[in-house]
Amino acid sequence: MNKRVIILSLLMSGLLGVYFYFTVSADKHVEKIDIKSTKENVLNEIVQAREYSESTSKWMDSNEELNDSGYFNPVHAHNENEEEDTKREAINYFLTGILQNEVNIFMSAFHVQSISEDLFIKEEQDKEKVVEDIIKSISREGRIKDIHYENVKGLHNSNTNEANLTLVYEDNKKAIINLKFQELKDSHTEHEKGVQVITTSTWDMIEQIENSTK
Repeated sequence: MNKRVIILSLLMSGLLGVYFYFTVSADKHVEKIDIKSTKENVLNEIVQAREYSESTSKWMDSNEELNDSGYFNPVHAHNENEEEDTKREAINYFLTGILQNEVNIFMSAFHVQSISEDLFIKEEQDKEKVVEDIIKSISREGRIKDIHYENVKGLHNSNTNEANLTLVYEDNKKAIINLKFQELKDSHTEHEKGVQVITTSTWDMIEQIENSTK
């Protein structure tokens, strides 16, 4: 074979390799989640939301003409130039619920229909116990030591309704769980970003974890 042809073939192979490397890398948005700060931030948010709700309810009670609206909403600081990954909030509540073994925080990350269907798969009447068992299964009895988050991107780096979590346990076993989301919007704030909630079945998550950690 002509030397020129060989050299050109090698160059083309190298360029293709570089192209695919950077293409795949560009679609990967993986970050290690700081477990401690994530828990603290979520717990602080819950306290602030409770305080806001209580103070606003008192204010509305003293302004009875507003009560008929049946609506109030906290003011959130938002940078219009910042592209926010709205899935992260649901992920943070999901993880905090698991790490703190808090049933209500865990459930708040899910679409109501999805988590309800999961709970009623079990005949156990105490649904709080069902959630506790789900949390234990995902955490493998509280043995999560590291978490990595990947915001799954689509073609041309477009947003999708998916994310991957890599859970690393104390025995160094790893499990990747794929999560799907749905955006819920308040009818009063239809032009603003909605709230993302998880629609993936917890039983599917547990199956993925068990298959990866056998």
